[in-house]
This record gives sequence, C-alpha cells and structure tokens, in this order.
Amino acid sequence: MLQNIREKAQGWIAWVILGMIAITFVLWGVGDRLGVNPRGQAAAEVNGDKITLAELDTLVERLQRQQSMQNPELEVDVNYLKQVALQNLIEVKALQYKTQDMGLRISDDQLKQILLTIPEFQENGAFSQERLSQFLKGMGYTQSAFLTEIRTNILVNQLQKGIVYSNFSLAPEAKTLIKFIDQKRDIDYVVVPASRFTQTIKITPENIEAYYKAHAEDFVTEEKASFDYLVLNTTDFQKEIQPSEADLQAFYQKHLAQYTLPEKVKAAHILIGLPEGANKEDTQKAEKIANEILAKLKAGDNFAKLAQTFSDDTGSGKNGGELGTFGQGEMVPEFEKAAFALKKPGELSGLVRSQFGLHIIKLVEKFPETHEPFEKVRAELKSQFIEQKSDERISQIGDEISTLAYEQPDSLQPIADKFKLKIYQSELFSQEDPKELFKNPKLLKAVFSAEVLQDKHNSELIKIDDKKFVVARVNQYSSAKQKPLETVKNDIVSYLTSEQAQKQAKALASSMLKEVESGKTLQQVAQANNLSIQSKKSLVRKEVEETRYFPGAKMGIDPAIAQMAFSLPKPVDKSQNQSQAKTTELSNGDYALITTSNIIDGKDDSQIQNPAFMKSYANSLGQVEFNLFIEHVLKASKIKNNLEVKPEASDKEEDKLKDQDKNKAKA
Repeated sequence: MLQNIREKAQGWIAWVILGMIAITFVLWGVGDRLGVNPRGQAAAEVNGDKITLAELDTLVERLQRQQSMQNPELEVDVNYLKQVALQNLIEVKALQYKTQDMGLRISDDQLKQILLTIPEFQENGAFSQERLSQFLKGMGYTQSAFLTEIRTNILVNQLQKGIVYSNFSLAPEAKTLIKFIDQKRDIDYVVVPASRFTQTIKITPENIEAYYKAHAEDFVTEEKASFDYLVLNTTDFQKEIQPSEADLQAFYQKHLAQYTLPEKVKAAHILIGLPEGANKEDTQKAEKIANEILAKLKAGDNFAKLAQTFSDDTGSGKNGGELGTFGQGEMVPEFEKAAFALKKPGELSGLVRSQFGLHIIKLVEKFPETHEPFEKVRAELKSQFIEQKSDERISQIGDEISTLAYEQPDSLQPIADKFKLKIYQSELFSQEDPKELFKNPKLLKAVFSAEVLQDKHNSELIKIDDKKFVVARVNQYSSAKQKPLETVKNDIVSYLTSEQAQKQAKALASSMLKEVESGKTLQQVAQANNLSIQSKKSLVRKEVEETRYFPGAKMGIDPAIAQMAFSLPKPVDKSQNQSQAKTTELSNGDYALITTSNIIDGKDDSQIQNPAFMKSYANSLGQVEFNLFIEHVLKASKIKNNLEVKPEASDKEEDKLKDQDKNKAKA
C-alpha cells in the first residue's frame, strides 16, 4: 500500500537518477528553465495539459546533441526528429497522469535523500550544495524544477518496473522458446550474380539523355556558403559579476518562496483494506472492524500494536503503522486532507475512506512551514544571482546588437568594435553538411535564408543554447547549378547498367525458383544455368537474428540469405525439404535462391534451470506488456497533436534509427 510504494521506490532509484543526469533528461521532457522566455503555444495537449513548443524545441535540440555525440555520421531529418520527440513527451505526460490516478507518490524527503547520496553531488564523501548548484546552473534548472523532473521520472519508471518485474515465465513456454531460438538449419543456395549480365547490356545515348532529363534534380551541385560571425557568450559576463552580502540578502528575501519548506506532518495509520466499488455487505464488515479498532484506541490501547495486528498495509504495519514525514501532494487526497486536519500529536482521525480502504490516522508530529536558512543556501543564491544578472546583461546587449545588425546590415564590424567581439569565419559548407555552430537548426535556417544569402544582410541574433548567441553574415556564396550531361554521363551509364543487370538476375532467380517448385532439384537447376551450389551447415536462428541488430556480425554468408533461410516453412517430412525454397536480394545487388536441407529444433533446455535465464525471459514478456499498457493509456487519454506537418523519415534514416533502438534494447 502507501508504505510499500515508498519502499519499492528506493532500490533502483539511484541508478535512474544517475541515468537521467548522464543523458541530460533527453527522453523525459524539459523543466522550468532560468532566463528562458518559452513559446507558450501548444505543440500538443494531453488531457488538457499543454506541451509547449518551447518544451519540444528544447528536447529536439537535446536529441540532436545526443545523436551527434553518439553517431556523428548519421544525418536525421529535423522534422522527423521533432515528431519522435513529441511522441516521447506525449507518452510521458499520459503516463504521468496515470501514475497520479493510481495513487503513486514520491515525497520531497525521499527526493532530497536521494540527492544526498549521488556521488556527482558529493565532495570529500559529503553532499555539496555547491556542486549541485554548478550542475543546475550548467543544465539551466532551478532546484525545484530539477526535483519535479526527478519525481516524474521516478514515478514513470516505478510504474514500468512494477509491470515488467511482476511478470513470470513458465517452463513449457520457455521450452518452446528454446526450440525456436536455438533451432539449427542446414541450407543450400545458388547465387545469381548481377555481373553475369553486364557485358551484354547496351545503354544508348537516348537512354542516357532520357534518364538525365527525368532525374535532373539528382544532378545539381550543392548550394554552398561561408559566413562571418560573432559569438556572444554569457560566461564572459559572469566573471565580472561579484555580488555583495547585501545583494545576496536582498535576493534571498525576494525569492524567499523558493526556499520555503512547506508544512509537513509525521503520521501513522491502520488500514482496513476495502476495494473501490465494494458491495454493501463487505463495506459494513470493514466498517465494523475499523470502528472496533478505533474504539480500542480511544480506550487507550497501543496504536503500534494494533497496527501490527490488524493493518492491511503490511509495509507500515510492521513498523507500528509509521508512514514517516510527508507534505502536501504526496498521499492520496482523502488521506492527506484528514492527516493535515489533525492539530496535536497523538490526535486520531475518524474513519477515512480512500481507494485503498478505511484508514485510522494518528498524528505523530506536525512541522509548520519554515524557510531554509540563508547560510545553507548561500552558494545557490550566489549562483542564481550571477545567472540572473548575466542574463539581464546579455538581454540588454542582445537588444543593442540586434538593433545594430538591423541598422547597419552590411557589416559586423560596428558590432565587433562596440562590444570588443572577435569576428570568426567559417569554412565553405552546404546546408546538408553544416559545420561547427551552424549545426544548430535555427542558425542554419537563418544563414541560408534569402535575406542573408541573396540580400547579404546580417542575420538576427540567434540563440544557440542557454549560454551562447550568434549573429552572422555571408562571406562567400556558390549557388546550386545543374551539372552538364557530359560530366555525369559515366555515372548514369553505370547506374542503368547495374539496374538492368539486377533485373535480369532477379528474373533468372525467379525462373529457377519455379523450376524447383515444379519438382526439379536445386542441383539440376544450378547445372542447367552454369551456376554452383553453396552450402552452410548449422545456422542458428538466434545468431542469424543478431545480424538484424548488429549488422557487423559475421556468419560467412550474406545476412539476407541467412535471414531468408529461417523464413522458409518447416516441411512436414524430410522428402519435402527441397521443395521449400525462396529467393532474396543480397546487399550487393545479386540474387540468391535458397533451400533448406535439414532442420533441427533446439533441444538444450537446461537453461530453464538457470534462474537468470528465466528472469530475463519473464522481464522480456513484462516489457511487451508495458508497451501494450502504454498503448492502452494513450488510447484512454485525450490527446491533441497541433503539429500539422508530419513528414516521414526516409527509409535509410528510419532503418538506422530502428537499428539504434534495437541495439539498445538488445544490450
């Protein structure tokens, strides 16, 4: 019950928080940022709660930074990435509502205790407010917003773990799985090389010209440009800001609400379990038991002993009903209202009905609203003061730079002279292959606009991140041009030859397949076409499946052949083996005809005796259930997606993204 929920949150929370820090909250939304003027327009709504464009933009930028660090060579369409990010935000928001409906809560005390134990926030073995402040400053979060983000993550993960880890696996199911994943197949195959047909293919000048005209957009040079630019960095101003003690005291008083510790209570309870929607008979029975216990308490019986004997909340019952200290918003509403209404230690409530049943609540101690002492939060105050003043200064200078850039659009020199900034120059690059700071989508879009490229005006002041702003202008420009036919003629001939050769290889492979299906052996068909048979013994299904997730895995044959081999139906008897055949295209454009010659199911079920294997199998089933649970939650939620444009990722991008997701899931 209430105590069990709190206990379960302890074991795995630490690594969840560390994981969040490591990925800088990439997957779970954005918080209340310092110095940010968010765009309030909703990108989507979940049960009436907005997901703003500012939240979405920030998450997209973080995903881009993470992607560029993990796989710099992968180019992902920003619009596609935006849809992925928005779907993540929608799912988390919907799950957040679900955790509230289920009565899951994490107290402020628990969160703060977690913070105290995280090594990244410790110095010499003890918690350091300064290190936490540095982290929050670097991330651009207030401490309250940071705690809110952690709470959301913990609750969603708690829900996931509850579903995944509550699953179980049965030995018969596991045996079936082992038969399947450890299945071995012997295969024979014939490769029809596309190169066999290239010498007989003739590409005419008419073919070349027709292809060139039909695909003119494929034969255009990239538009390229280099840019002069200035960088305005907030850290340059922070060094100049040295607040006095009076400044910090005034700042503390102005932001006192941020350092207010709300009223809290320490309470114990006895729970008589009663499900929601219980019938009249069960309700009366539970009320009778609860009233008898309440009478005993009023007569002077020991609360802790009665809790140990009668409470259906076994987690707190073994501790005499103690629930610890909690604040507003941490317990279910009915329980919370009754607990905070108690005035004096030892005071008892009446019977309180909640979704869990009937509670009798005892107030152990009451803590009035207080404020964190100035000295305790001094380091955080100083950090926030400097942050705010530098933001104000950057805002002031930014307005002046924007004005100068507009009034004198033909040069960056006036801006550089006035604010003592260095003018940098980028290398020549295209919009498809941006360099350095220009990988930022907003800056890239601005500098490749007609105003900057054609009119040769200064760009607006563009925000790169919370610390950095850029204004740029074109230095050199090379427009896109149609490539002459003569320069691309050989490429077209090569492509058309390859295309026709692959078609002929596919046609021959399909013809051979029909012959095998009509009763001829693979050997007969291969010999008739002057091709050789190749064999592969003991292909294992799980090893073949790994090639889908890890393309670099080596098996000695093209992965397409191995994967197709396991898509062939299992013959009823051995005499039918040769009639089971299929063709597939290989990675190099060749085609193959594949048959199975022997199939052996996995037999080593000793793994069933291995608890680790059975647990892993159960967790896999649990993850499937959680994915279905998410679908159910989304269907039950009122979701409005306000983004009209929903571009599809290219096949190449989508395949690479799927491979990345599968690799992570596999690991």
